[in-house]
Amino acid sequence: MDEMDPISGQPEPERPRDDDIPEPHADFADETRQGGWKRLFSFESMFFPVIARYVFMVYVVLVLLVGVAGVFAAFSLMARIGFSDGMFELFRYIVGVVLLVLGGRLWLELVMVVFKIHEALQDIRSHVTKTK
Repeated sequence: MDEMDPISGQPEPERPRDDDIPEPHADFADETRQGGWKRLFSFESMFFPVIARYVFMVYVVLVLLVGVAGVFAAFSLMARIGFSDGMFELFRYIVGVVLLVLGGRLWLELVMVVFKIHEALQDIRSHVTKTK
């Protein structure tokens, strides 16, 4: 007997069985090992999700290097013009580094959401073609 939904009083819809759920999309590294160079140049699999972490690390290192250079520039400004101007520049560089790192992380997450949507659409397409 079908279970009843306590809110609407209607029978609950049939839940999918485990064999109806599509397998998750394999990542790029697994696909290139299986398919070789042909799979690499077919653009069926995405490369960026695999290297995204490393791209972000390089971005953070570059931003920190620019921030350190900015701190030295602020100290130089303190010596040449005045303490208050140098402190303002120091504060500005520190806030800028924090905002650049957070902004870069946000941008990367938005790009990754697009890739996740792409993977989900591929899974839906493969599931629909299997059922036909």
